[in-house]
Amino acid sequence: MKTGKIISTLIGLSFLGTALAFGFWPERRETVISESANALVQVEMVASEQTQREVRFSGITRAKKHAVLSFPVPARMVERQVEVGDHVAKGQELARLDVREFDYAVDRSRAVVAELRVRLAQAGRDRQRLKRLIKDGAVATKDFERATAAADALQAALQAAEARRREARRIRSEAELKAPFSGTITAVRLEPGEWAEPGRPVVELSGDSQFELEVDVPETVIGLLNEGERVDVLLPFVGRKKLQGRVDSLARAALSSGRLFPLVVALDSAKGLTAGLTAELIITIRTEPKLLVPLSAVVNPGTSQPSLFVVENDRAHKVAVELGAFNGDRVAVSGNLSAGDRVVVSGHTTLSDGKRVEVRS
Repeated sequence: MKTGKIISTLIGLSFLGTALAFGFWPERRETVISESANALVQVEMVASEQTQREVRFSGITRAKKHAVLSFPVPARMVERQVEVGDHVAKGQELARLDVREFDYAVDRSRAVVAELRVRLAQAGRDRQRLKRLIKDGAVATKDFERATAAADALQAALQAAEARRREARRIRSEAELKAPFSGTITAVRLEPGEWAEPGRPVVELSGDSQFELEVDVPETVIGLLNEGERVDVLLPFVGRKKLQGRVDSLARAALSSGRLFPLVVALDSAKGLTAGLTAELIITIRTEPKLLVPLSAVVNPGTSQPSLFVVENDRAHKVAVELGAFNGDRVAVSGNLSAGDRVVVSGHTTLSDGKRVEVRS
């Protein structure tokens, strides 16, 4: 009997302990996760700028008019009146050949012409006399026809002789070398007493009125220029004097792939400008406008997938970009951007695509 009461008492205590445990167990509370605070960032504007750079090509100034003069006829040169550095006027005699042979040819042609004129005059008188005798029946018609043919032949011979006389005079005039324009003698190639073959250089003449500069430029530059375009030229060893000129001619084809293209610039008149000066053609190359952002705006710039965050409507949007050339502390980029967009330059570490941001001033 007592054993049953003890068991009942133990069971009751067990239920009481369980009830007390449930009564003092902490109440389960539901955890609510709210969106974290806005990320603080600093931004700068995307800029659009046109970059430019100068390239220079060296050359030597030269006279626009330049001639290598020679005799067109063969003979011994007996006189040269000029030396290197002499200034000559247009039409001035520079050198002379031995003209005796040419004078003989002129005299012979003159004598032949004179003789033929006498014979033609006599033939004309004979023809007139035969014409009168035909009327009187004293001579046959065929005799008159022979006289007419003889007179016509003499007339043709006279014309040929006069042409040879003119040619002899022309050749005689070619024995004197004259300046085709005013300028300065830059070289002498033949001395008195030497034999002058046709085309053998005697002197070189450089004009003194207009000057030009010829340079060779690569294909990346030739397409940027046009004939008549104004350009700048620098004389680096003449007080770094700056000149202006215009593109006078430019080649649109090179001799072969990879070769340079000749370009000629007509220089404006300037004091002290002469042939033979070192000159530099200055060409400004302007590129298409590019978008520039601060270097600090680029995320993962050293990887294959650089990006940046654009702030729009208080949210940061991740934009993939391609990097271009550097310009100081900025870099050119291309991607889904526009000039004037705001890009994050500070606070990247807590950003993700679409995250709300607060822009610090």
